[in-house]
Amino acid sequence: MDNNHLITSSGPMKLRILFSYTLLIILCLPLMVWAQTEVRTWDDLNALRTNLSGTYILMNNLDENSAGYSNYASGDGWLPIGTAEAPFTGTLDGQGYVIENLRSSRGVGNVGLFGVTSGATVKNLTITQAEITAAASSSGVLIGNATDTRIEKVHVSGSFDQVDDTGATSFGGIVGRMVGGIITESSSGVTITTVGRFVGGLIGTATSGVTIETSFNTGNINSQFRWIGGLVGQFGGSSIIRDSYSTGNITGTTQVGGLVGFHWRASEIYNSYTTGTVTGDEEVGALSGFIDPPQGEAIAVIERSYFNSETSGVSVGASNNPDYNGNGKSSSELRTESTFTDWDFTTVWTFVPEVNDGFPVLQHQTATSVDGLDAIPVQVQLSQNFPNPFNPTTTIRFELPASQHVQLAVYSVAGQLIGTLVNEIRPAGVHEVRFDAGQLSSGVYIYQLRAGETSVTRRMTLIK
Repeated sequence: MDNNHLITSSGPMKLRILFSYTLLIILCLPLMVWAQTEVRTWDDLNALRTNLSGTYILMNNLDENSAGYSNYASGDGWLPIGTAEAPFTGTLDGQGYVIENLRSSRGVGNVGLFGVTSGATVKNLTITQAEITAAASSSGVLIGNATDTRIEKVHVSGSFDQVDDTGATSFGGIVGRMVGGIITESSSGVTITTVGRFVGGLIGTATSGVTIETSFNTGNINSQFRWIGGLVGQFGGSSIIRDSYSTGNITGTTQVGGLVGFHWRASEIYNSYTTGTVTGDEEVGALSGFIDPPQGEAIAVIERSYFNSETSGVSVGASNNPDYNGNGKSSSELRTESTFTDWDFTTVWTFVPEVNDGFPVLQHQTATSVDGLDAIPVQVQLSQNFPNPFNPTTTIRFELPASQHVQLAVYSVAGQLIGTLVNEIRPAGVHEVRFDAGQLSSGVYIYQLRAGETSVTRRMTLIK
């Protein structure tokens, strides 16, 4: 047989084999990309610990009425996912759903929904009415100890208590200790009580290049120790805070600040503000409790950031640096855009007079556009309230294609009527209704629109 014939005739065969493999890869690629595990019950959520590198999506809200809740509500409650030896490295996408009544009481550290994460992503998730108790270091509602972790559009509320060990460190509303990574478009309304140190509304300790951006804290902190901040307790390691704020009241003993407690050199704060009361025994600042003195080119930076001189209870921006005393502004000034030099009020910040007491809010808090209100809609629509989460007021927007009788009501998750906001004939067009939840407790509430034969229901989260 002619060997040359064998060589030349193998060409088409090779092409067919190559084509087959290519086709197989193309067909399998969507399966590889969408290899996500659905989470529908508390047992499903608990199963994340069986594959710590998996990709998970929450398919519905989880609360005390969800399957499996009783398995994690008694005794010590929820066992955090991930340990120092085996951290969670995967992804959890909450898809906008809510985990309610998460309870964990542990006499150890690394307490939270997740104990330890590394290179993980948690996004689009709300945790409300959480009750977390820890005794040792590095604990928070979402994650106890996070390394190079991305936290995006995560909102937490409830209570966090740290007991027993006055030597323990790093407690935060979202994360206890964070090394590298980012928190973006997220918020905390957690009430924090501790006897330990390094306590922050978002993060207890942030180091090694952590970025906090477009995020905020509304929770109060009461600590019996030092290094306490509205956003971060111990802030350092070339970390950055930008376009963020805190409205919580902050109490500690030493080095207590409206934004950060202890501000290490080489870390920076930009375009941020605080309006809460700041209280301590010594080294108390409305922005930063104590700023680490410069060492060579390593300096701590606070630029274009402000505190409310009428409500902070403190006259200095930082206890040991008079350069920031001029950053105090009156309530009226903080409600005026011209005060905020070089702030982005086109894509980042905005003012909504009935929200956040008229102080600046982040545009992602008001994600529902209010432009074009005079256009006639083509169908009945109920938009997500804005801001959401909220405290204590929010705006609900609905659209009507024709004049008709409308009923807009708010209910508890148990179905109890909280109040009727609208019960009348409304003309065609876009309508907005303000809801004040000042007398309600934190939690998830349902609002329902009935217009003709159409009924639309959505959920909103109140974080105090």
